[in-house]
Amino acid sequence: MKRLGFRIAAIVLLLAVRLAAPAAAQESGLLGMLDFTLRSMDFPILVNEAGETCVILTMSSIDTNWAAHDNRGLILRADLDGQFANHIVVFGGAQPMEYSACLGPVPQGEHTLTLALEPDISPARTGSVLIHEIIARTILPHDIRYRFFEHAPWIYERVAEKGSDITLAIMGAPWSADGRTTIEYHIVFSNEDGGTGRNPAILMSRYGRITDIEWVYRVVLDDATGDIVSEQYQGEGHDTKNFTGRKIGRHPVLRCSTDNGNFDQNGETPVRAAPEPVIFSWGADKPRDAVMDAFPWMHRIASEESFAENKASAKYNRASAQLADMRDYIYIDYRANNLNGEKTLSFEVKLKNEKRWLSSNPGKDVPFLGDDGLLAFSGWARTNIKLPPGVKYENIEAFRIAGTDRVSYEIHEVKAFMLDPGYAPLPPFFTLPQPATLSQTNRTATYKIERQPGQ
Repeated sequence: MKRLGFRIAAIVLLLAVRLAAPAAAQESGLLGMLDFTLRSMDFPILVNEAGETCVILTMSSIDTNWAAHDNRGLILRADLDGQFANHIVVFGGAQPMEYSACLGPVPQGEHTLTLALEPDISPARTGSVLIHEIIARTILPHDIRYRFFEHAPWIYERVAEKGSDITLAIMGAPWSADGRTTIEYHIVFSNEDGGTGRNPAILMSRYGRITDIEWVYRVVLDDATGDIVSEQYQGEGHDTKNFTGRKIGRHPVLRCSTDNGNFDQNGETPVRAAPEPVIFSWGADKPRDAVMDAFPWMHRIASEESFAENKASAKYNRASAQLADMRDYIYIDYRANNLNGEKTLSFEVKLKNEKRWLSSNPGKDVPFLGDDGLLAFSGWARTNIKLPPGVKYENIEAFRIAGTDRVSYEIHEVKAFMLDPGYAPLPPFFTLPQPATLSQTNRTATYKIERQPGQ
């Protein structure tokens, strides 16, 4: 099986739209501003050659805050030539951020993009959206990425209008074998209200994140003709089902139908999201969760949502199941082989001037969680350890891989790191110097953290 290399092919960067805007917007260098008075604006886009088109918008919002219990964000509707395309949830607050919306297959020529504030379905009831820049991007049929773009799913959100569990990204990486290409798309939701997400501390321990990442749609294509050989989606109960539902162009339309991120091919909700799909590979050198490191704002939005939903607290309590700010964690990516399939593994750190080790298993300090935070994965995976606020690398004295009395694990690689103030990953403070094997007679591997000059 050979994974396709995605070299840069012909990509048409269409008009970077900088148009006349209201006087106040002109003075500040903005393209425009939408609020509860001026609710829509039109922007011309020119498509030089027909293809799959997305709009990339740099926007910010005034008087909204995704960490707030109310007034969290605003929702825009994107229409092309008067026809509904998709929605955009503006969740980043006052910080300008890039958002995107796919428009589907767009013919050559001049078109009109209409952006309209949707007050009835926005989580916020006040505020405004500042539009800093719009770029329309078209992927042409001869581009090696074209099939990846044209089959990307469009998703009806479950509770986006409530400011929860919104779509942050759709990603995947095609692979080819025996004259066929398989594309499996995965979706990143900002949070998970159900499933493991009902216990956020366990979700963080098992996956090293509070977001929900799920595979959503898989299509197999004939390389010679481009015809669909098979297509499936993840249905309720994590069942794999054949897709026979509605499409727009070649985009399957699915609805998030459960609070743990499963899907149905029927039905609609008030908000439909289709961000520009991201080509992202994992498994060979990193876990799937590392997509959040490639887009650090995902850590930020997930952190803010956990505070808004009272899943996190700014007050540190080791014996509490509440989460902390996502910057107050050690993230541990590891590649391992679980030899008996049981939940037996955890990772620990010891801070200077502290006697007790902090563990990736929250049940060590929160008894009612039991052993649910112990790990059982093989391959690449991620976990994390909650820290008191303000911990820096220089405060870490030792790192330990620990197993229970039934452990049988081979640990091949480990990388431990934290996030910087902007939620981007810092260089790791620890990497495993050589593989380690844990067994019932050798249940721990401990490493002293030596700080190097300049670290």
